[in-house]
Amino acid sequence: PLCEGPAEVAVTFAGQPIPGSPFRVAVRPRCEPGAVVATGPGVRPPGGPSGSLPASLPAAFKVDARDAGPGELRVAVADPDGRAVPVSTEVLSDNGGGGGGDTGGGGVTACCYTPHLTGVHTVTVTYEGQHVPGSPFAVRSEATGDADKVRLLVPPQATVVADTEASIMVDASGAGDGGITCRITTSNDSELDIDLEENADGTVSLYYTPRIPGMQAIEIRFGGQLIPDGELQQMVIEEAEIVEKQEQKLTSSELPPAGPRYPEIDFGLTFDASTSARGGAIDALIRTPSGTVHQPEVTPPDADGRCSFVYRPSEVGQHELQVLMDGQPVAGSPFKFYVDCLGLGHVTAYGPGLCYGRSGEPANFTVVTKEAGP
Repeated sequence: PLCEGPAEVAVTFAGQPIPGSPFRVAVRPRCEPGAVVATGPGVRPPGGPSGSLPASLPAAFKVDARDAGPGELRVAVADPDGRAVPVSTEVLSDNGGGGGGDTGGGGVTACCYTPHLTGVHTVTVTYEGQHVPGSPFAVRSEATGDADKVRLLVPPQATVVADTEASIMVDASGAGDGGITCRITTSNDSELDIDLEENADGTVSLYYTPRIPGMQAIEIRFGGQLIPDGELQQMVIEEAEIVEKQEQKLTSSELPPAGPRYPEIDFGLTFDASTSARGGAIDALIRTPSGTVHQPEVTPPDADGRCSFVYRPSEVGQHELQVLMDGQPVAGSPFKFYVDCLGLGHVTAYGPGLCYGRSGEPANFTVVTKEAGP
């Protein structure tokens, strides 16, 4: 086609138009991805090929497609681990033409992303499915500030409930230039959305809502580096799974429950004395064969580092004990154990002493407890 706009294509055979001819088509303006220009520190850091950007701070660049004609512009950023980094885009000017892509195309688009990690990020810019000159761009980010000076004021809870908002608070006021970034990876390897709020006192609050039950990983960084205690594991449970801590043992005046009986289980774990001396928070969860989650009674480590867990089971089958210290699974966790029933709890008695008796004479009867367990 010589020009844009509506056109007709006539196809004939033996001088006669074939069925459907003439065909009406729309001719779009010429698109030249090679004429698209991407500029700015987000794709070309200061310092040339050896230049770099500070991790955790926004990196901006512009894409100018005014001389390329209308087309579909797409921008993507991948971190050194290959994970997608969110990119915000804003159309500054639009030539009209459109392509309906991420930004409409045909004009100038401002783009911005924040490198969470240190290392080489890959910035891909395509126009109508073709790479623009220089794409993909290799952009290096380096650590900034002092992550060791960041304090975790409100750490993540060891256990949270699905679909309920949770929060974390950190103090980075003494860490220098840089920003707080956080990544939460769920049990199915997806990432949670996190709202970050900078408070007037210099602290930073992080808000998120877990969705998927299971163990999720949390990483909190400053300037691209992990902060102290910034790498944790967190258990997400369904609200219906929450079970209050086990009831106290029945007193002699209370009747035993009907149905199968199970032995009370007393676990013992020994921690390194130097570890227990630091006073780390110990938590435990038990998942039953049906998927219900219980919290056993926890006795903190003694002087020898021995910690005990007491649990009264209610199901037969394989159970899992997850033991966490400061939110991190201890070595060997989760521990698996099998629970079996003690029997039906039947105690039988027979003999003449239960039928009649004479004063001053023994009344004999027999009690059978072999089916009742210990």
